[in-house]
Amino acid sequence: MLVTEIRDQGLDAAGGKIIGVYAKQPPHFAIYRTNERVMVHFADADDEAKHQGAILAPLNPMRGAINGLIDAWRFSRRQRLQARASRYDRRIADALGIALQDDAAGALTVLTGIKGDILDDRTSWARFQYLIAASIVSAGVILLVWAVTCPWLAPAGGLSKLVGVLWLSLAGGTIGAFFSIAIAIRKRTVLTDLHWVDNAADAVLRVVIGAIAAGVLISLVQLNAINITIGGLKSPVDLAENWLYALVLAVVAGFSERLIPDLLEKSAAAVGPAPRQAPAAGPKPPLNGGTRVGAPPAPDVMHDHRAAEDLYRLEDCLCDKAVQPHEVTSDADLPAASGGVAAPRVPAVTGA
Repeated sequence: MLVTEIRDQGLDAAGGKIIGVYAKQPPHFAIYRTNERVMVHFADADDEAKHQGAILAPLNPMRGAINGLIDAWRFSRRQRLQARASRYDRRIADALGIALQDDAAGALTVLTGIKGDILDDRTSWARFQYLIAASIVSAGVILLVWAVTCPWLAPAGGLSKLVGVLWLSLAGGTIGAFFSIAIAIRKRTVLTDLHWVDNAADAVLRVVIGAIAAGVLISLVQLNAINITIGGLKSPVDLAENWLYALVLAVVAGFSERLIPDLLEKSAAAVGPAPRQAPAAGPKPPLNGGTRVGAPPAPDVMHDHRAAEDLYRLEDCLCDKAVQPHEVTSDADLPAASGGVAAPRVPAVTGA
């Protein structure tokens, strides 16, 4: 198939329908778009076509990554997403045109920028999905607390004031967690919208953790395990009567992710078992690898010690050195012997 045969609404060499031609320079190359991706039709001359294929080969991994990010937009029913995919396809075609002008490095730079922009678009939408999931869960928890504590729906006799405060703390922790998410959403690390399930799970867990943390903090304050001062009001207080104090503590607990874990660690350290005493120190072992007095030396220690003695004797031995004349002492110059044991006399043996 020749370059001149590439035309809009036609078919390419693979039988795919061409829905747009971006660049065409017969007989050298043509850049066009199909329903699936941006394609290049190489030159009519075989040598030039092989050279163009070698130039575009290093760009194929980046092109594949980009196509994977925008494939869902191409086949979406929303015109807005299809238009976004068409916009990025045009930029990809420009990068391929740069590569076909023997500038593969410049084309790779353009493709890298395109990929970064696509990731930013998908991450932006993922943050919005994160907020939606957090808001839905927060509304569900608050609605549950209202249903439990509502006088019209409560069981006969109603809930005690302290139990009502505990349920109220769950709503306060949920509000604090959502407030924290809303403030830090731009700095919070989220995945792209391709992983929306993971993002939604993280948002749900964050809200649930905030609600549980609020309930734990209110329980610790009620048990006088910790003391917290807010303005002029200092615990211990009657939380059943000071529900506003409990609500503020719950919001703070839900807002701070590390507040409750740190308090629990300190509480566990305070009520933990007494530290185990170290055993009495025994006699210190002698230095330089010696053995304790009264204990038989280890075999390896004895072996090392004897080897050291043998080496010491060997190094100080003079048996292999000749004696010089001035080193010889005559018997007359030797001092007289003193002490000693007399040798026993051996009787002479006579034959029969």
